[in-house]
Amino acid sequence: MALTIREADPKKESEALGEGQFRAFRSGDPKVIAAYYARGEHIVAGETLVAEERGVLAAQATAAKMTMTLAGADVSCPGVTLVGTAPEHRRKGAVDRLMRALLLRMRKRREPVSALYPFYAPFYEKLGYARVDWPELFVVPPSQFRASDARRHVRRIDPAKDIPALSACYDRWRAGRTGPLLRSEYWWQARVLGKIQDGVVFAPPTRAGARGAKGAIEGYLLYEASGAPGQIAGDLIIKELVASTVEGRRALFGFLSALGEQYRRIHVVFPRGDGPAALTGVGPATDAGATARHQVVGSVLAGAMLRIVDLRSALAIHPGPERSGARAVVGVELTDPVFKDQATSWDITVDARGAAAARGRKAKARVSASIAAFSQIYLGAVPARTLHDAGVIDGHPEAAALLDAAFAGPVPFWSELNGF
Repeated sequence: MALTIREADPKKESEALGEGQFRAFRSGDPKVIAAYYARGEHIVAGETLVAEERGVLAAQATAAKMTMTLAGADVSCPGVTLVGTAPEHRRKGAVDRLMRALLLRMRKRREPVSALYPFYAPFYEKLGYARVDWPELFVVPPSQFRASDARRHVRRIDPAKDIPALSACYDRWRAGRTGPLLRSEYWWQARVLGKIQDGVVFAPPTRAGARGAKGAIEGYLLYEASGAPGQIAGDLIIKELVASTVEGRRALFGFLSALGEQYRRIHVVFPRGDGPAALTGVGPATDAGATARHQVVGSVLAGAMLRIVDLRSALAIHPGPERSGARAVVGVELTDPVFKDQATSWDITVDARGAAAARGRKAKARVSASIAAFSQIYLGAVPARTLHDAGVIDGHPEAAALLDAAFAGPVPFWSELNGF
């Protein structure tokens, strides 16, 4: 029997969708999942599709209405989520059809980009998505964090009163970054504070020239404890570490450094490259095994994937080219497994107005790239020169260098509490 695709109403059909998602993975609570469909502000009408066989739910997928930070600019980024297939309908192509239908809808609206967290990365790679988020996990004793007298202004979080100040701190922190999501009050209540055990904030007295009102929050830590029943010194798992000032970061590290008798290890995730500067480097490490001269001090995680949906829209909203001062025309031979009209020859012009694309082959400096690889370059996730030297993209090294100059920016970083 052939599968049929239709648009579902996430509010009216929340219970059926919640049960369907639960059946797909046998994890979570179907009532909680149903509530996510029904109450989530970013789960909007027209963006949940289902595949059915004889009227019975076989698979489902949603494009949540998200806004992410791109080098400090807020840009629309539909987040594909709640993707699941009933066990008896697996490997019938249902999710592939749903994903292509969602992407076609995004393209019709000229959405610039779309992101997701994959259950199986190779599947989404076939649809043009690429890994763009490689945060680094460190599991270290509290002594790895530098002591600071600023920790005297660290206090316990007050969920009933602190959300406005937390939100303001978070927005200052994400300014200039790539990845973090714009958060609604619902997100703070249900997707952040509803998912933690405890937390602390750094709220110092007003200083001369300091931004914000007296006692404004300049940093916060949200966490949970892990350990065996009755165990005193277990592990502390940081769910989110945000600091909008240097002193806020120092104060939070000072707070963690003082927990040596209470916790054996701290689990903390940093944007790629930030960890070594944040930690003292003093403490136990594990021999790497493969080489006698290295030790293991952290792990690289694989996070979000992203793809450019509409090339022209994506180039138009990226603030990097205008800020970079780059002036060039770069040719790109693009391949795209979903949008055949994008799989063509492009000339990308970069100047003081930003970046724009026109079909053609006038540019002498050219590269050939998949939409996935170009998305990594666009987001600043992997330099074009690195992809060129690795054989992922072909063409002129000069063209790769020009693309890197145009799209230079912060390393992409979401966080666990930005997961969708």
